[in-house]
Amino acid sequence: MIAGALDLCGWTLLLWLTLSNLAAVARLRRWQTAALVAILAAALCAPVFAGTSALDALRGLFAGLSISSLSLLAALAIGRIRGKSPFADCERRWLPALAALPVVLFYPFALGIGSVDPYAWGYGGALVLPLAVGVAALAAWLTGWRITALALVVALAAWRLQALESTNLWDYLFDPLLVLAALIVLSRRAWTWKRTRAARA
Repeated sequence: MIAGALDLCGWTLLLWLTLSNLAAVARLRRWQTAALVAILAAALCAPVFAGTSALDALRGLFAGLSISSLSLLAALAIGRIRGKSPFADCERRWLPALAALPVVLFYPFALGIGSVDPYAWGYGGALVLPLAVGVAALAAWLTGWRITALALVVALAAWRLQALESTNLWDYLFDPLLVLAALIVLSRRAWTWKRTRAARA
């Protein structure tokens, strides 16, 4: 139940951020944007067919949102309200690359390349991964990556409390939607860099 509530909050935040950007283009008022978000959030919970809601379908497609994704969405929402990016410049530049790490860490091994299974490290009582996450959070905080540090700490605390259905720490740190968003940002940056370089040439 907690996992479902967290997913609903996450998807509602994502809808609000998306509609806020669209509303800025369409020049909608705040109450109109809020009404649209409320309607779409209710639609997420409404049964679509055979008792399955749109939220269940999204969870089946993206395997649920991670705590890190929820933290980043909350930070983006707060930044949207304040009209200022919550991320430090360096953090905004490098965070998408870090969020795309599962593509390198998990997928090659899932396809049978090598005998190591990094995903299995997230299970059980191994202290190496939680300790590494804690050290990474401290390093992020000291280097000014405050949002990343808070996201890691919240994810680690939620894992300890078993807030999600999964018992794997990786599922609290990453999810397919976060990785997909990171890949889209990196692809867009690569395309922009290529066009800029071609224009200069």
